Amino acid sequence: MQDVRIVAGGRYDGITYDFKNNLTPGANYGASNEVRSFARFSPKLGATYAVNESNSVYTNLSGGFKPPEVSELYGKSAIPDLRASTYVNVEVGWRAALSSGIKLDSALYQLEGNDTIVSYTPLLGASENRNAGQTRSTGLELGLSYEEKALDWRMGWSYAEHKYVTYAPSATLNYSGYEMPQAPRNNINASVGYKVAPGARIALGMVHQGEYWMNNANTVRYAGHTLFNLQGSYTLPGGVEAWAQLRNLTDVRYSDSASSSFSGTGAYTPDTQNSYSPGAPRSLMIGITKTFGGK
Repeated sequence: MQDVRIVAGGRYDGITYDFKNNLTPGANYGASNEVRSFARFSPKLGATYAVNESNSVYTNLSGGFKPPEVSELYGKSAIPDLRASTYVNVEVGWRAALSSGIKLDSALYQLEGNDTIVSYTPLLGASENRNAGQTRSTGLELGLSYEEKALDWRMGWSYAEHKYVTYAPSATLNYSGYEMPQAPRNNINASVGYKVAPGARIALGMVHQGEYWMNNANTVRYAGHTLFNLQGSYTLPGGVEAWAQLRNLTDVRYSDSASSSFSGTGAYTPDTQNSYSPGAPRSLMIGITKTFGGK
């Protein structure tokens, strides 16, 4: 069938850490010398069906592999016994060029993870890396775009739930069925641009990050944030582009990352258990881009 395309493939990944450390062992450094290897073959199978010239649907089944990083293994004096994380992803999607001139790209997926590496805090001020057991991420991604001579706009929206299927870090704590921390359900990235003159364009962008749980017990929450960015560019003769960006236009106070070590039991002390990485305030960037070669 000419309207159906099938793709099959795979990749083999292998990594070896030959770690040598000349530091004297301490509380947070000085891991022992060792050699450790991780390897896995990850297959992929996909199919695409062209419904007509403007519409196509597709499906993919693929595997994934993520070995522990250097900082996760050798960040302290004691080396954790970590296994590589493996994933299986099932995805179906629809791509279309609508009659209104809008292009659509959508996908529905479910990602099953095994041995996902997480940071666990058994005591205040102490953290360690562990394999979480099984995780599941289910989501919908939607992309829309439109472009004409002077006006263009784009919008990307994703909704996803990321959960622990099985994760019991201790005999008294069981987070199975809970949502994973620092995993917002809603994310939106949108922009609208206008060509005010030949070679000159301005664009207003919006980034929205939804609220999310800051801890595994799902008791401490970050409210999320919405940022606006303004950008302008002008193309000069000779392949030179002058541009400027005004980021965080409304000067919102927000956090790039928010987490909490509160386990859900015992006393909750936000001043010592919650951690925030402050985002950048309103800032202006100006630059010049030069393109060499080409037509």
